[in-house]
Amino acid sequence: MVHGQEGRGRYKAFALGAAADWEVCYLSDDKPKAYTISLVERDLKDVAISDERSVPRRRPGVIVNITDLT
Repeated sequence: MVHGQEGRGRYKAFALGAAADWEVCYLSDDKPKAYTISLVERDLKDVAISDERSVPRRRPGVIVNITDLT
């Protein structure tokens, strides 16, 4: 399930490229944790979500990496 207003905001990344990775970092018990969500434009139903991992010294936030630029 895609979250957000109408679920379309994430798809705007595909105006720039064919693949996108969202690197999500958040605090859990005051310790930074992260995971990655990956989507490829040709199959938007196949969402890959990585395992959670510890990321010392990283600040919370989201980084979007767009590849296969058009």
